Amino acid sequence: MGQGLTIQKNLHVSLSDYEEIANDKYTVMRTSGQLDEGWVISIESGLVDISGSSATKHFTKDDPPKWRIFMDNSKTAHEYTCGWRRIETIYPTRLSGDEDAIKTWRQGLLEILEALEAKRSETKEADKAEEADPK
Repeated sequence: MGQGLTIQKNLHVSLSDYEEIANDKYTVMRTSGQLDEGWVISIESGLVDISGSSATKHFTKDDPPKWRIFMDNSKTAHEYTCGWRRIETIYPTRLSGDEDAIKTWRQGLLEILEALEAKRSETKEADKAEEADPK
């Protein structure tokens, strides 16, 4: 886990308008199955080109596409780790032990992300149309 692959910024959606999501503390299930607390949604990275809190479902390894959020385990951690984390492997630490609340949180997050993606796609198509037929 911890993919630092670059995904073009124009394929990201921003979570910056959703402070309750962007500023929460998260638990991540590592590839080993270990739960790791202390994760945050990154607002910058020296490894990946992001502009604030970012999510995407345009990760080339996912078929079908899965939503991921770029996160890090904070610079105070013993070993700094960052990467695109799948929604099904993260949850707000405050919900630990409440599987129903985690499921509800993930579903709500996916709804927000899909709405943001629809808006991003519409804007992209409008930009293409304007480029093809400038007035």
